[in-house]
Amino acid sequence: MPTSDASRPSPLWRTLLGVLVLVAALVAIDVALTLALEPYGSNSDSVWFEYRQATAAGEQFDTVVIGSSVAQDSLQPGPIDSTLSTHSFCLASPGQSLESSLEALRTVLDEHPVRRVILGTSYTQLAEEPWANSNMAFYQAMLNGRPLGEQVTGYTRLILNPDYVGKVSSLAFLMPFTLSHVNYTPSAIANNIRNRLECDTPLEAQARIDSTWHPLGQGYANYTGQLNAEVLGANHIGVNHLAYLGLGGKGLNISELRGLEGICKLCNERGVELVVFAAPHPRFEVLSIADAYPTDMAIVEQMVTSQGGIYLDFNMAHADVYDIWESDFIDATHLNMQGAERFTPIFADIVHRAEAHEDMGGFFYSYNEWEDYLASLSGIYYVYVEETPEGDTLSLEAISYQGSNVQVEYAYEMQDSESGEWTTLRDWSADATYVIPNDLARYQACNVRILARQPGATEVERRHYQTVSLR
Repeated sequence: MPTSDASRPSPLWRTLLGVLVLVAALVAIDVALTLALEPYGSNSDSVWFEYRQATAAGEQFDTVVIGSSVAQDSLQPGPIDSTLSTHSFCLASPGQSLESSLEALRTVLDEHPVRRVILGTSYTQLAEEPWANSNMAFYQAMLNGRPLGEQVTGYTRLILNPDYVGKVSSLAFLMPFTLSHVNYTPSAIANNIRNRLECDTPLEAQARIDSTWHPLGQGYANYTGQLNAEVLGANHIGVNHLAYLGLGGKGLNISELRGLEGICKLCNERGVELVVFAAPHPRFEVLSIADAYPTDMAIVEQMVTSQGGIYLDFNMAHADVYDIWESDFIDATHLNMQGAERFTPIFADIVHRAEAHEDMGGFFYSYNEWEDYLASLSGIYYVYVEETPEGDTLSLEAISYQGSNVQVEYAYEMQDSESGEWTTLRDWSADATYVIPNDLARYQACNVRILARQPGATEVERRHYQTVSLR
């Protein structure tokens, strides 16, 4: 009997056409969701847009700054260019891994060779896992508008990165909106789409998104605001942050070291001067890392200097060279506008001296002089309270960060939940611990204030506000 049309296999061309239509539909959905959900006007977008515009207009940069947000927020173009007699551009951006920085550098050197590279980094960046969403944003910005072959090569390198192969991230890179997206609310999505339609450049969109962001030209940018350590939470970024992430004592991240090594080798091979600096942070962040700081950062220094680079750790600078002021920071890791304005001329002058082969021993403590560095610190830089339930009571212990020769005494206060007034729970004592008595158990939670000062002082040097749970 003849075969009916219903049982006859579809021609191959129909099957292929169906597959192509399905793939096209999935791609269209992916593109639509990316355009709607992926934030337009990221910092990476702005940096690379500005760089491409400048080079297309014929600008020649002989110095580039690479790295994460600590590099971008630490420096300003004016003092860099005037002191070092250079024309610089900053390609640093938030969350940029050192392997991404290596890609940025390779791209720059292939397109427009430079004579100096400045890399800004920090212990926190070197110890943490790279952020997949930041790397995605970086690659998209760097490859936007580039030839197809360059885009395929770049994205393939990202997807096959050993940090992501076999993980959800490697698939998520095919759908960028799953990694970085605006809030899933109609207003946030509408605003994002409106920014794409109405803003001529990513710079304009970013200015709409964040009023505290201030572009300074040539890729540099900074933020207004000031750190308030009195309410900064313990285990927040910079305060026992690595311990909170389970990374304390585990050393530096191998992929970040791999990226740093690649940057050092590439600069050495191309005959480009490399300056690596550990960006300044509030004293308490370095003190919270403790003895791991000099041990691990010495590895970074050796890696840089062995390839002929200049290495400068401004957290280890002598106070008469660069004194770290807490008011110069917007948070526990980034300099604010005021801080960058004060730091950049000092940085540029030190680089100028280092390039003239001046001995840096008079400017910085070496990592072998860690104990001398600790002894040089004369203040209390942070205090907070750790809670430990003990039966029906709650034990509090004050944790403080200070110079090695600094003695500390503590007082505890509690805020009345009705009147809002503060009353003394325990007066000044060298004992860091205090057990909240049972007669205060009527509070399920209360606001506690820990005060810290040096013995003999009449003024409180540090205080911290916390809400503790009594039950």
